[in-house]
Amino acid sequence: MLATSLLLLWGEAPAAPANTPVLKDKENACWDKSVEIQGKVSMAKTCTAQGTVFINSSNTSLDCNGATIDLQRQFDNGLVIDSEGKKLENVQVQNCVFKNSKFRTVYIGWNAPDREKEEGNSREKLYEVTPRKINLINISIENPGSSGIYIDDYVQETVIDKARIENSPAMAVYFEHSSKNNTLRGSQIINAGSRDKREAVSIDSSSNNTIESNTFTNNKYGAVFLYRNCGEKFSRDKNQVLRWMPTAGNIIKSNQISGSKVGVWIASRQSVDQKNIGCGIGYYGDKKYALDDVKNNTIEGNTFESSDIGVIVEDDDNKVTGNQFKDISKIAIRVGTPMRSKYLGKPVKGTVVEQNRNSSSAPTVRYMWGSQGTQ
Repeated sequence: MLATSLLLLWGEAPAAPANTPVLKDKENACWDKSVEIQGKVSMAKTCTAQGTVFINSSNTSLDCNGATIDLQRQFDNGLVIDSEGKKLENVQVQNCVFKNSKFRTVYIGWNAPDREKEEGNSREKLYEVTPRKINLINISIENPGSSGIYIDDYVQETVIDKARIENSPAMAVYFEHSSKNNTLRGSQIINAGSRDKREAVSIDSSSNNTIESNTFTNNKYGAVFLYRNCGEKFSRDKNQVLRWMPTAGNIIKSNQISGSKVGVWIASRQSVDQKNIGCGIGYYGDKKYALDDVKNNTIEGNTFESSDIGVIVEDDDNKVTGNQFKDISKIAIRVGTPMRSKYLGKPVKGTVVEQNRNSSSAPTVRYMWGSQGTQ
């Protein structure tokens, strides 16, 4: 799936049409087509709405009161929070049920081509004009067409609290490049990634995020993967940019993870054959592999159960501490990266592995391909 265009995989977050009705400071609202929300809006509890909800203004809140927004596979997105290249902050959406989006259910970002944004603005400016301080509280996402929640580049300080995301065929939550300081907590993610053989949560060149106290259940291919996109299709895709931010400072803490081949994978693309991707950062190892950049992350106090491997570590200076492993079939913690070690002579170093408990018959930790660490 690495070769698949992100646009084809997820669809594009549309701008609100010019004639989109605006609901401002309205109670007991209900609608049957796309609307823009401004100010403080609440839904009628008995409403089953249709259409995309657009939010383009700061200091906006929507309380659905448990009501449902059913996209019926007719609308790409259920909720689009788009700054449109201006300051957008202090938005809260709560108590909503979104069903049956055509593509991504929730989009948060500035929906413009990445390369255009980066060529026309400094990084500091991009952080100023991309959404920040967005709160999604007690929302449910059922049967999205692709991914559940897409946090786009340069988004910061978004909190997803007490969400439930079920049957996402791609990722349930995606943290795009250059985003930072976002939180996913107290949420349930169930059966994500089966169609596209992807993990439930992707952290791609995004830093200082917290994934805490969530329950991951039956996400077959993985729960949380941390990596750096290699700038795929960089030479022929005008939307693609080279990632400058390392995937660092992320905390994966106090989660319950069961039913995945791999629970948490640090540097999940370090050993993936990407020869057909067109990596903009270049290759090593017979032009097949690209270096990941996933250092200084912490995997702490999680419970891994009914998995092949609990944690894989393929980059340097990460910490795996205080986790519990049950019913692991292969290895609780695997440290090492085969291709970087083979072709560049750079095994994984500086991994701290301590105070983990393993009640399964599988080995607790294996250092492989010349890797070293502290146990």
